[in-house]
Amino acid sequence: MGNVIIIIIIFSLLGYIFGDFFLRTVTFIFDFVVMIIIYLIYKDDKKTIENHKKQLKKQEDNIINWSEKPFSKYLGKDILYLRYDSLILLDKLENDLHVFSDYSFVVSPFAKAYEGFLKKILVDVGAISKDELKSKPSLSVNSYFHPVEGSMVKYTSDAAREKAIPAVIYTVYQECRNEIMHFDIYQHPSKKAIRNIEEAKFFIKRIEDAIEKTYYTFIEPLKKSKKIKFVLTIEDNDGNKREQEI
Repeated sequence: MGNVIIIIIIFSLLGYIFGDFFLRTVTFIFDFVVMIIIYLIYKDDKKTIENHKKQLKKQEDNIINWSEKPFSKYLGKDILYLRYDSLILLDKLENDLHVFSDYSFVVSPFAKAYEGFLKKILVDVGAISKDELKSKPSLSVNSYFHPVEGSMVKYTSDAAREKAIPAVIYTVYQECRNEIMHFDIYQHPSKKAIRNIEEAKFFIKRIEDAIEKTYYTFIEPLKKSKKIKFVLTIEDNDGNKREQEI
C-alpha cells in the first residue's frame, strides 16, 4: 500500500507540473477519488483491527479461566496458553478428513505445560529451590513423585487418598509426557503413538485431572494454612504491572 501511494503521488506531481489545464483537472479528480478509496480502506482496516483486538481479549478471557477453577490464577498464563494450544488443535482436527499416523503433537503443548507445572509445585512446596532448578536443567521432575523412591509423599496430609496422589502424578507424567515426547522403535506399538483424536482427548483429560489433583493436594492446604503467600503479577493493557495475592 505504501509503495502504491508513493507512485500515485509522483504521477500526480508530474501531471500538475507538466500538464495543461485539462490534465491538471483530471489529475485533481483522480487524486480526490484515490484519497476517498484510501480513507475507506483505512477505515475498514481500523475496524478490522478493533474487532480482532476484541476477539483476542475474549479469547484471552477464555484461556485464563480454566472452567473458573480456583487454580487458574495459580497456573499463570504460560501454562494456560499451552493448554489452550492443545484444545485448539483438538478443535481444528475434530472433523479433519486427513488421518495422521500419530496425534502426539496435539497433546505435546499441554504435556510440556504439565512438566512446567510440576516444577512450579516442587519450588512452591519447598522440595527444591529456584536456583537448584536453574542449575539442573536436565532435572528428572518425575523422580520426586515416584511411588517408592520419591520425596513428595511427605508433603501430603496423612489421608491415604492424598498419599496416593504422587503415584498418579508419576504415572500420568510417564504415559502422557515421557512416552509421547520420545520415540523408541522397540517400544510396544501402544506406546509409540497416539493413534487417533479420541486418544488425544483422553490424554489431555488425564493431564487436566492430574493437575487438579496436584493443586488441591499440595497447594490448597498451604494457602489455607497461610504458611506461604502466592503472588500473581498482573499486567494491564498499558503494560503496567501490579502484584495480587492469590
